[in-house]
Amino acid sequence: MALSETAEAWELLFVGRAVIGLATGWGLSLAPTYIMEICQPHMKGAAGQTNQLSQSFAILLSQVIGYEELLGNEKYWNYLLGFPVILFGLQMVLFVLCPESPRYLLLKKEDEEGARKGNT
Repeated sequence: MALSETAEAWELLFVGRAVIGLATGWGLSLAPTYIMEICQPHMKGAAGQTNQLSQSFAILLSQVIGYEELLGNEKYWNYLLGFPVILFGLQMVLFVLCPESPRYLLLKKEDEEGARKGNT
């Protein structure tokens, strides 16, 4: 989306919004499930609340940086729309550090011992 001004193609805005919308929807639905699978039973409530809190904070941050005085003006709007690319890159780098869930270990890798260790 940030390249729509450089490429002079407003269609990139629609494509970018669709891709970000799908990615956000998947992330908001898959992240809590993954967190609950890898979390210890006594920490599930705190993990679920932390996830919701971080999502709410992200929405607040996006609203604040969208103010006209910051990035929500004619000069910097493309940077505002390109900001999610930085977050996506960070997410992909950190993704390799995520542990495999017990369900994945049991069903896909057939590692019953690893699945038992992962959730105790």
